Amino acid sequence: MSDFIRVEVESDTASGALLALTPAAQAAVNRAAEQSARAIQREAHARLKRQLGPNATGATLEGLTVRPAFDRNGWIVLSEREHAAISLHTMSRSGRMHTQAVTQSNVPLWLEKGTKRGRGPHANPARPYFYVSALLEEGAHLRRVEAALQDTIDSAGLGG
Repeated sequence: MSDFIRVEVESDTASGALLALTPAAQAAVNRAAEQSARAIQREAHARLKRQLGPNATGATLEGLTVRPAFDRNGWIVLSEREHAAISLHTMSRSGRMHTQAVTQSNVPLWLEKGTKRGRGPHANPARPYFYVSALLEEGAHLRRVEAALQDTIDSAGLGG
């Protein structure tokens, strides 16, 4: 009695089945990724709205978007804010006033991580909303992807 199993498989048939499986598997994983991205967006939006309160302008909330990856291989959740403001400053040394264009595209990062510099109202504690939302969705995303791949394998007749 031997301690091994011998399996013979026609390599062309197996290779053909696996090659046919790839596009279907990619489509299924992309559908699962879109569901996960939209769940992250909803959670981040809710967290940010609670933390900013009723006086927020809404510009950062509007910057929470979901779009397909550039190579169409997955989905991306973005938190961006494209806005430039004009600010009027008084120089501390000379006392003269001048205007300066100030970009506020980093506001989502400043909210997520907080700011260290500044005094009084210019030093803000972190208000995490983005990364924590992604971490909360991680387990559900992995289960979704696993189920999508298993369904694809089963529908191709390769499952056990």
